[in-house]
Amino acid sequence: MSELPPNQRSIPAAHADLGRRQAAAHEALGVQTSAVSSAAGLGKVNGAPAVTTIPVTRIHYLARRIHLLGERPLAELFIELAAGRGLHGVLERYARLAPAADFIRALGGDRLPAPRAVNGERR
Repeated sequence: MSELPPNQRSIPAAHADLGRRQAAAHEALGVQTSAVSSAAGLGKVNGAPAVTTIPVTRIHYLARRIHLLGERPLAELFIELAAGRGLHGVLERYARLAPAADFIRALGGDRLPAPRAVNGERR
C-alpha cells in the first residue's frame, strides 16, 4: 500500500506503527476502520495509546452534531463521561438530539446557568 502525503494523513505517522499508518491511509480514502489509535500519543491509558473502535470520520460527524446543541448539553455529556458511561454510546445518544437543537435553544436548554457570586463569609 502506498503512503499518502503528510498533509493527507489523519494520524501523524511519526507516532504510529505500520498498522496505524495503514488504517490512517484507509480512513483518508474514506474507508471505515475498525480501530484507530489516538493521534500523536494523546489519550494514553496506563502509558499505552488508547484505542477506540470509533472511526475518526465518525467522531468528526458526531462532534459537528453535538456542537449544534450548545454548551449545556455538552457539559451534561462530559458529566456522563466522568461518571464512567461508555464513550461511543454517549456520543451517539447526544448526536441523535441534533434535530432538536432549535427546540433546545428556544427553551434555553443550550446555555449553562450564569455563575453565581458566592459571599466569602464563613459561618
